[in-house]
Amino acid sequence: MGERVDQWVLQYESLGKKCDELFSEINQRNRMKRANIQAQRGGRGVIVRRLKDLNEQIAQLSDDLERDCSAGRITMKEFHKRQDCLEAVISRHDRLQTMLGRDDERQQLFGGLGEMMKDN
Repeated sequence: MGERVDQWVLQYESLGKKCDELFSEINQRNRMKRANIQAQRGGRGVIVRRLKDLNEQIAQLSDDLERDCSAGRITMKEFHKRQDCLEAVISRHDRLQTMLGRDDERQQLFGGLGEMMKDN
């Protein structure tokens, strides 16, 4: 029982660290774009892939949680506690996706405006 529970916690903590890393990468990419500095080659694609991987790992952790509860490896109280933790990671993932998309939309809007001003 203890080994499986510890493994879930380790995976959860790992997801939190990945969210932190992605947050930093997205912020750095967005700052570079705003300053018109060429971002790393393939920067957005790498971040999108990492977000997809993160989403798959979240789904796996959710499946593991359901399995642990169904098998009686954890109490209902622990299940609800972990479910809340999982929902927090899902929320962070969603915010990261929004952050990435919002800056791209801003760049398209203001980038297009800048091109129009050059033409006049």
